Amino acid sequence: MKTRALPVLAMTAIFAFGCEEPVSTSGSETSSAAPVAWAYQLQDTDPERVAANQTFDWIVMDASATGGPDGAYSVAQVESISSSGKRPICYLSIGEAEEYRGYWDPAWNTNPPSWLGPENPDWPGNYKVRFWEPGWQQIIFDRIRAITAQGFQGLYLDIVDGYYYWSVENPENTMADRDMAQFVLAIGDTLREYGGIDQLLVPQNGEYIVVESHVAGALAEQYLSTIDAIGIEDIFYYGEADENNPWSPDTGRQQVLADEFLPRGIEVLSVEYLTVPTLIEQYRQAAWDRGYHPYASVRALDVLTDGLPSEPVSAAGDEPLGFPTSLTIHPMPGLQDRTLSLAIHSELPPTQVRIRLFDVRGHALGMQESVLSPGESTAQLHLERPLSSSVLLYRVESDSGTLATGKFLVVK
Repeated sequence: MKTRALPVLAMTAIFAFGCEEPVSTSGSETSSAAPVAWAYQLQDTDPERVAANQTFDWIVMDASATGGPDGAYSVAQVESISSSGKRPICYLSIGEAEEYRGYWDPAWNTNPPSWLGPENPDWPGNYKVRFWEPGWQQIIFDRIRAITAQGFQGLYLDIVDGYYYWSVENPENTMADRDMAQFVLAIGDTLREYGGIDQLLVPQNGEYIVVESHVAGALAEQYLSTIDAIGIEDIFYYGEADENNPWSPDTGRQQVLADEFLPRGIEVLSVEYLTVPTLIEQYRQAAWDRGYHPYASVRALDVLTDGLPSEPVSAAGDEPLGFPTSLTIHPMPGLQDRTLSLAIHSELPPTQVRIRLFDVRGHALGMQESVLSPGESTAQLHLERPLSSSVLLYRVESDSGTLATGKFLVVK
């Protein structure tokens, strides 16, 4: 996105949650509010507990308590979640078949259809599928009709990265990247045909698909304009354990998200499988800094943990260390090459600080360390992505806590 710098208006104030949100350019042609926080539970999900938990407003869950048609959640159960102010989003594997689903035919064990591939050795009962074949795609389209009839408000698509198996690991289809992208587009059309244009479409993982050779360009733009968010697993912690793996940020994946997804207003739903509080707090801060919505759980996804709201500053009424007016910041004209110059007025003694900038959704835009001296000074903050005309939020913090928060308006 190319932008031109125009005058910047300063609006110094203590942060308030009532700021106007910029319009998202992703997904359906509607204004779907970003989540404050999200949750992810696929097994043992109790709709009453989900409805009662007020720490998140998007919930990814299965269509069935058992995985099969006998345990399908009723319309009333799904509606109870919606009525509590949450958006229930249904998990759907599109890159593997699962033998416990209602569509599974036991005869396939000895006489498989042409689209059914080998069993996944890491997940018994799950089978690779030739997702480009019409037989498999019709199964998915039929499931979408049933899911929307239950009252779900979106789909969370798993095994989108399954194209890699068929194009690289078992190179049967060199155009599998293109075929998966086109399949996701068809799923989006079907979802909104049956459920309405407000339905959310969220692929999990597979972020590299938009830069693959047969997708990059026009098809990637279609893909990115069709989805509303992307789910991301294990982007900060990686290892052989189910939970609490070593800190190992995947900078390559993070760069693709920063370059291709976040600038288009696509929400990033990050999940890490952590149970240690110190790791969860480390993860939560790292996710905030990159503009992700974090969630921590166990890999089995059979418990409901509280959401982790991505709020960049303290809530109203939580005064920052008694300095509500002793430190103010406003932007200087001339945004160039993602660098924003800031004018600072401080009444504090010389202090080492971190200046963090956020958009109104809580997405981090950048951070700059600086030493503030009493009086007037300036600082330059390098932005992670281009800005649009909007209210921006700042937080100034030292090792002892938050010193000041505020907002200003950037006009382009």
